[in-house]
Amino acid sequence: MASVHTKKPTERVVRMKQNFMRLHDEGKTIPEIAKIYQLDLSTVYKYLQEIADENGTTREELLSKVYVRTSSSSKDYSKPKTPNTIDFNKLSESFDSVLAELNNLITDIDCISKTIAEDKEE
Repeated sequence: MASVHTKKPTERVVRMKQNFMRLHDEGKTIPEIAKIYQLDLSTVYKYLQEIADENGTTREELLSKVYVRTSSSSKDYSKPKTPNTIDFNKLSESFDSVLAELNNLITDIDCISKTIAEDKEE
């Protein structure tokens, strides 16, 4: 999915796009890169898809990890070799646990609310 921008990017945006991968490789975060170029964080996020497309990677990869070069000549911006997997049983167990805790909190809040109401009536 290509980004469509109606305005021509500013010189700072152009320089940020040109240097993004190098800075990202060096361990700079997206907020740090925005600060270097005195750009609003939302501006950098707006151009991430274009940066990813121009560098043979995905926007998600740019958001999820910092690239580390093993040597100065190697650039590996390819998609991950193995997809992330989700264990739905563990996810379901975690959800059930959170739901139980939430129900306990609601019960506690109800008890506290009733106590406060009763104290006000007295």
